[in-house]
Amino acid sequence: MSEVGDAEETPEITPINIELGEQAERFSGFVIVRLDADQVPAESWTGDSLIELANAYGLQDLVDLLDEVGQPQSRRLINRSLLENLPRLEATARENGAPLRGSLADYWRIDLRNSESNIEEFAARLNELSVVASAYAELTVSGPGVFNASSNTRFMEQGYLLAAPQGINAPFAWGQTGGGGAGVGFTILEQGWLATHEELQNKPLTHLFGDNTFDHAGRLTAQEYIESVNHGTAALGIVLAENNLTGIVGVAADNISTQIVSYYNATDNSHVNVAEAIITALPSMTAGDVLLLEAQRDFRPVEVDEADFHAIQTAVGNGMIVIEPAGNGGHNIDDLLAEESGAIMVGAMLSNDNHNRQRDSNYGTRVNCSAWGENVTTCGYIGTNGALVADDPQAYTAKFGGTSSAAAIIAVVSLLVQAVAQANGQRLSACSLRELLRDPNNGIVSQIIFMDRVIGPMPNLEAILTNVLAGTIPHCQFWP
Repeated sequence: MSEVGDAEETPEITPINIELGEQAERFSGFVIVRLDADQVPAESWTGDSLIELANAYGLQDLVDLLDEVGQPQSRRLINRSLLENLPRLEATARENGAPLRGSLADYWRIDLRNSESNIEEFAARLNELSVVASAYAELTVSGPGVFNASSNTRFMEQGYLLAAPQGINAPFAWGQTGGGGAGVGFTILEQGWLATHEELQNKPLTHLFGDNTFDHAGRLTAQEYIESVNHGTAALGIVLAENNLTGIVGVAADNISTQIVSYYNATDNSHVNVAEAIITALPSMTAGDVLLLEAQRDFRPVEVDEADFHAIQTAVGNGMIVIEPAGNGGHNIDDLLAEESGAIMVGAMLSNDNHNRQRDSNYGTRVNCSAWGENVTTCGYIGTNGALVADDPQAYTAKFGGTSSAAAIIAVVSLLVQAVAQANGQRLSACSLRELLRDPNNGIVSQIIFMDRVIGPMPNLEAILTNVLAGTIPHCQFWP
């Protein structure tokens, strides 16, 4: 890949997809099942095994099918400890118009990772049973980012912060009351991070759910370990890096209310627990807080998964601002997403003056806005010894990218806009904020658009905050 803006071409190097690297399989090895709540009310069963439930209710067809694949391990998609809050969260979402289908309490996870059965055929057979409302082979989860290893040089300039048309114009926001991001809650979904990095070590990071891959090197390959830990460190660096005399500066360096939920489960070494992590975060969040989902499924938005979509709708229905990467598959996601989740969908653009779509970024009219998807300087990856590492507190890179970097930038834009709005006596709804971000008059639009491959504008904080401070805020709702 050539260095954008350089006079000379450098050899093209294939980027490394962060988190799980190149994935040989589309599917995680799990099948997700939603039971018919009329036949099996979720509240009537307190066990954690689907085979035990099937036997208790006399669901012989389900018992027989599970027997055929060796009675695999299963559990509720949402842990029983979380079910106490779930009815309230889903009721609030419905009151606010979210058209939720059933309840996440009705979902189960079946582990076929060690089975020779065809996972798609098994899901299809489950769908033939009357007690099953839906079943599907779960797609893999990975971080929606790329790390381009074509250069190990540490660049100290964070061009994505600069004034439009180059960047988001963070300095304008910093000059406003509340413009450092204080007072607005921020939660990030990741699977690994280096909490002792010099830019993060003084930040009060609250680890709410799941496991940090950094603590479980022995369960992962070297590539999985390095990629997953650095991905979270890089995303957190964009948002929170210390405003001091070393390294970089986070766009919302004043934010002191950060929570982390992980989709990694060390007990069964799975990297798939997105919906459960989202639901865990919600009780400790306040309407108007920002939830960044640093994940994709099979290089598509996580909401292509039925349970993840339900969890996102529940979060938005409870007033949260959900930032979702569009993913790095080069797909038109208008063909994949038929319903409204309420998330702010983010594409990735190049860092050059034209800000064209980054070649792997998904696209479509559902993509609301975009930001730099390459050449992003942040924490992690390249240690002081010049090598790719996971545990160096002074590691930095100038090559973070994909919809991971873009989504982190949009998340921090959302934090700053909300913090300035709050300092001026109001909190924006998710719909109002999304309208501000997707308005081309408030940002920089790609100069070259091939056919329908749109990714939305890159926000200009000066334009957006000028509207917010003037009270020119769109009023809307996602669902009638």
